[in-house]
Amino acid sequence: MQTWESQEAQWQQEWEQRYGPMGIHWDEVRAAHRFGWYAAQRPEFQGKTWAEVSADLRRHWSLLTEASEETAWDYVQEAVRDGWRRAREALGQPV
Repeated sequence: MQTWESQEAQWQQEWEQRYGPMGIHWDEVRAAHRFGWYAAQRPEFQGKTWAEVSADLRRHWSLLTEASEETAWDYVQEAVRDGWRRAREALGQPV
């Protein structure tokens, strides 16, 4: 399976192309993307879709980060979801 480290440069490039023009840059969401990638591989989330786990991930995220505008769930949710999607696809699991 792909690793975070082996794919990060590619994902950064894709993120910057898609969201950079809107002012949301990789360095602002890298930790959130990585969180989604690793969360998708956790045993308690296996076989579950994003819709089934997003509330749990939101709680986990809020426990791990200090509250700020750049770490607010509404700001990072798309990055978490993108990391989740990429890992799930790599695992052959439902997105």
